Amino acid sequence: MTLNATSIRHIVLIVLILPLLTASCTMRQDIQIDSDGGGRVTMDISLADYLTTVVEQIQSLVPAEEQRPADAPFFDLDAITEDFAGRDGVELERIASPDRNSLSGAFRFDDINALYQEIEEGSAESRLVNLNRSGEVNELTVRVTRETVQALLDENPSMNNPLVTSFGPTANEGLSEEDYLSMMEFALGEESRKGILESSLVLNVSVEGSVIDQKGGTVTGPSSVVYEIPLLPVLLLNENLQYSLRYR
Repeated sequence: MTLNATSIRHIVLIVLILPLLTASCTMRQDIQIDSDGGGRVTMDISLADYLTTVVEQIQSLVPAEEQRPADAPFFDLDAITEDFAGRDGVELERIASPDRNSLSGAFRFDDINALYQEIEEGSAESRLVNLNRSGEVNELTVRVTRETVQALLDENPSMNNPLVTSFGPTANEGLSEEDYLSMMEFALGEESRKGILESSLVLNVSVEGSVIDQKGGTVTGPSSVVYEIPLLPVLLLNENLQYSLRYR
């Protein structure tokens, strides 16, 4: 893979938004779903230590208008709080950044079908999360596609800035995993390849009922399933990702 001056500048910009895309980190969400479709989410994000150092080192390579302040936190708590304040049926219980590399919080929601899916047509296929009820059986589906990721960004302005939209999954379309890893390794050093490959999103879902079956995860109890989703396929989205859980 050949890297020209434009590619290098793009790499620098990607590095600056990696925290927003949760690269080189583990993100854990515990999702509790009540019988009425409401529930609660707790979340913990931890970034790789080396990422902070790299970002600080390359600040001088970025145009002045695109630079982050030296003391800027990776996670803008005020912007996140503002996002939640503007959404109906969702209540932020707590949000905190114990240190520069971590974020934790919790929020409640009234209806999981109204969560993360402000898309006009509102079809089930366009939703990141969808809960369908048929008689006594409930089916929860999580679809990670370019469309559902864009919907998530549209609903959360604190995540959706020009850099994210320029270098998120849509901008990586068609890039192979090896080319992406090589690009990141060139920008961040040898640690980045291992860091990205080990990064994941862990969803621990518990339901008010009994699990019948699931796809893509591991049953951890009569009412719970854990999904560990590698980050690299999410960053590239060369294939749509789908996970499901049926319970009664």
